[in-house]
Amino acid sequence: MARESRLSSLARAACHRSREPFVIAREIGQLCLGMKLETTASGRTRIPLRLWVLGLLAVASAGFCGLALWRGWVSMETLKTLLAQAQGPGAMAIYIGAAVGFQLLWLPRMWSLIVAGLFFGPLVGIVLSMIADLLSATLLFALARFAGRRYVAQLLARRPRARALVELLARRRGLVTIFALRALPVHYTASSYAAGFAGVGWGTYLLGTATGILPGTLVFTFVGDKARDPSSPWFWVGVAVMVAVSVVGLLLARWFWRSFKRHSAA
Repeated sequence: MARESRLSSLARAACHRSREPFVIAREIGQLCLGMKLETTASGRTRIPLRLWVLGLLAVASAGFCGLALWRGWVSMETLKTLLAQAQGPGAMAIYIGAAVGFQLLWLPRMWSLIVAGLFFGPLVGIVLSMIADLLSATLLFALARFAGRRYVAQLLARRPRARALVELLARRRGLVTIFALRALPVHYTASSYAAGFAGVGWGTYLLGTATGILPGTLVFTFVGDKARDPSSPWFWVGVAVMVAVSVVGLLLARWFWRSFKRHSAA
């Protein structure tokens, strides 16, 4: 009853224009949706502190990635060295932890896939790679969803065309979009953050991620396994398939980008 009474009083205030329309809309949103919209005195949406923190962490980790690659501090050999010092379940745990850490730091996902095949063979390597990739994808998605989804929703509420496009790609066609982003040569960390900000559902995100990364995981892990004997014809078969998958991915990326621009212009 108290909630209905409050809504009635807000409606009367809106009719008589005794209060600012934006303030009234904000309070109605709080009552109906149960969320607090943070705004400045001028009525602009305020960037929440947790989004600032995530942004700073993302920029810092991306900067470290670029510096580490440039200076040679981290490479595929780093992961090999870590795994060479352990055996059995310990090596598997180290691999999963290192692979997740690599992706949090924006480092190339391909490294962990090749090393998985090299150290654990194709079957175990594929399983461990899928576990590590899904763990990192879940963590990145959860961070972005927690820190920025509400803020992005507020921004989109004032931009109907952008909201319609995000609604199309992230929700109505969310599974196809996530699958395409995972199968295409799009940075794994960046696409995970983007999905969390866009409000993709958990089930859609995890299913699209699992199915989208599977082809690349199979190919790169197989190449890593056959890298023990580069003179083997199977190694070169794997390399040929890897190149073919990359070319197909680029063609799909071109098609996806054109489709994206058509929907943006509509």
